Amino acid sequence: MTSTPPSGRPFDPAGPGRGNTRCPAGLATRTSSAADDGTADEHRARPREPGGRVPSRHIGRWHLPRRGAGHQGTGGGGDGPGRTERPAGVGRRCARLDGTHSCWLMDRRGKGDSGDTAPYSLEREYEDVTAVAGSFDEPVLVAGHSSGAVCVLGAATRGARLTGLVLYEPPWPHAGWHPTAEGADEMDEFIAAGRPERALEFGLRELVGMPAAAVAAMRGGPGWADRVALVHTWPREVREITRLPADLAPLRWIAAPVLLLDGERSPAHHRQATSGIAAALPNATV
Repeated sequence: MTSTPPSGRPFDPAGPGRGNTRCPAGLATRTSSAADDGTADEHRARPREPGGRVPSRHIGRWHLPRRGAGHQGTGGGGDGPGRTERPAGVGRRCARLDGTHSCWLMDRRGKGDSGDTAPYSLEREYEDVTAVAGSFDEPVLVAGHSSGAVCVLGAATRGARLTGLVLYEPPWPHAGWHPTAEGADEMDEFIAAGRPERALEFGLRELVGMPAAAVAAMRGGPGWADRVALVHTWPREVREITRLPADLAPLRWIAAPVLLLDGERSPAHHRQATSGIAAALPNATV
């Protein structure tokens, strides 16, 4: 379900005077109220670094292309085992926001045109999201999917300047389920043998639990080549997620509104994780 305020507008987590965290170092959020009448360009949230790239002391620069235009800023926090926010479906979603939001699609480290460094850790990903959000003149709303949603949550607990979060099935451990790294080694073996496509098929079937017919259908889709190109980032993310604590207490410091989404046909543990995260957050809608 989505939350609709009395104004009748779709879910809009931006609010005057609202801080992202309730810890002592909480940051006040600011949202432009400029109408999109030709003068709004001066008020739109946008990164201070020109050219769609944000400098990083860890990975050089992040690639941050823009989609659409509007007076509120929306950032893409990324995907799981695929290119962060580049499939055609994401472009269509951004098109729906054109005129009200400017969408900036973040390539996570090691994905797309962004850099990468070793050793990998989710902590570095949290820092990445925090740095990119901080590069804008105003706080932004960030959307994330799967492991990308985990990165957005982690950044929010560390004080990232966000007006709101939209998250699809973050695979966070909880009392009834804790992920394992089983299958990550096999994927790495396929990749090392020069068989990235086989690694992706294995991951989708064995780690995600997709039926063979669904995997075959994905192979014919427009995003398959992107997923194959980035499959090497999947095993390391799986291993890091297994190290996440099942304690959701730190999430209580996230005061920004959070919209959590899940799929009706998703595995039970994913839906349970969504419910657990919602219960831990002070301002969540499922």
